[in-house]
Amino acid sequence: MAMAKILRLLTLGVTCLMALSGAASAQEKPPGATAAQPRSAAELGNLAEKLELTLKAAEDRGDKKAVIKELLNLGQVQAEMGNQSRALASIEMAKRLASDLGDKELKLASLAALAKSEADSGDMAQAIQTQKEAVDLSKEATDAKGQVAAMNALAKLYLKSGEPDKALAQLNRALQMANTTNDEAGQREALTAIATVYAQRKDHARALSYNETALELYRKVGDGEGMWRSMAGIADAKAALGKPDEALASYTEATKVIEAQAAQRTGTGRPDPQAADKAAVYDKAIQLLRQGQ
Repeated sequence: MAMAKILRLLTLGVTCLMALSGAASAQEKPPGATAAQPRSAAELGNLAEKLELTLKAAEDRGDKKAVIKELLNLGQVQAEMGNQSRALASIEMAKRLASDLGDKELKLASLAALAKSEADSGDMAQAIQTQKEAVDLSKEATDAKGQVAAMNALAKLYLKSGEPDKALAQLNRALQMANTTNDEAGQREALTAIATVYAQRKDHARALSYNETALELYRKVGDGEGMWRSMAGIADAKAALGKPDEALASYTEATKVIEAQAAQRTGTGRPDPQAADKAAVYDKAIQLLRQGQ
């Protein structure tokens, strides 16, 4: 094996190990609270107590909209704590109150939260039915972007339940609406999911095309996660199409974005929930380097 390839293998391997060991060490520290990252059991317990107090206060003053919002927040925290039954109860109550109040936006938010909670509980059939209701309601309760988001969410549930044809039909409708309304967030989400469907079908040429289009949009807004995931999808497709050198270049490009993100996470004291997915990108790059020896 050429010395350059040996060095690249060692560099990729060391970087991957550092990324994983960083995630492990972060788990040893009590993480600070942020909504977008994993929270400790103690943090979640404290937050649940605070939410129960604010919920009670909203009930006492008769603020129905605030009650619904606090129930949704409480349901999210209960789900993070692993108490899916309590989460479902809180969200279902929020949905009933929103229906009684006639507030379509709050009901739509409740339906979206309920579908996610049902899916997390393993009841995919019910989650799909709930999200279908959300899609129907979105036509009355929100603008085109809200409708696109609801359709993309339904498509993801179809994918998770092993129904790619239904997912693709939903995604194509979502993408068409997103294109018509210049909804770039909706476009990115739909394009990425469509690429996933075609990759599962082993239609690698189409998967490549959709990932390349998605990558352009992720670059435009500087979405690091979207960028490296699209790059990895492009690399997967090129490898399947018999273009190992181009695939390796795309995997390498993805690792650079991952490393830039890792530098930003340094010192946060939080585990990286994407560590396993990122490690898989390094593994594929290393495999291609070894095959080329």
